[in-house]
Amino acid sequence: GIRNSSECAEMVRLSQGLPILLVSMTIGGPEGGEAAASAGGSVLRSVPAGLRRVAVSGAFPRCLNRDVVSKALNYSTPDDAFDWLVGMPFVRPVSEGWKYHELIRHELLKLAHRESPKHWTDTHRELAEHYESAASEVDPDGRMAQVAFPLLREQIYHDVCTGSSSARKRANRFCLKAWDTD
Repeated sequence: GIRNSSECAEMVRLSQGLPILLVSMTIGGPEGGEAAASAGGSVLRSVPAGLRRVAVSGAFPRCLNRDVVSKALNYSTPDDAFDWLVGMPFVRPVSEGWKYHELIRHELLKLAHRESPKHWTDTHRELAEHYESAASEVDPDGRMAQVAFPLLREQIYHDVCTGSSSARKRANRFCLKAWDTD
């Protein structure tokens, strides 16, 4: 067992209370990388086959709610999938919705990109469009209203994840506009 109290404290901090990650770290040490990969694989092995796509696709958005899960999964009625997802131990409630444990999310996103770069790009593009639409609903004039800013930030994040040069240009314009806004 690990007897160094500072190593134990670091493992608890990095695992953020996720038991499967903590177990992986006690086997491999407090570095986190290999443990996260192992925990990401363990998470998927523990998920019923029919829900693995939900677990991986749910990792695309940085913050979850029913609308975003519907887009990420390309479901018109995501209720059962959403309820299952937010009940998983690697998903935690936060003020703006729910978030994946960061290390697990990272590993699931790497897996998604490795399995299908096209699906990766398409999902990020759909999420960017979702956030753009949501932002224009709350800020129809495009004046960078306070309430629209988080939606626009998510739009830019997903847009940039597609890897297109036009997305990078839009991100630069967004940053300049945000900086110029009082």
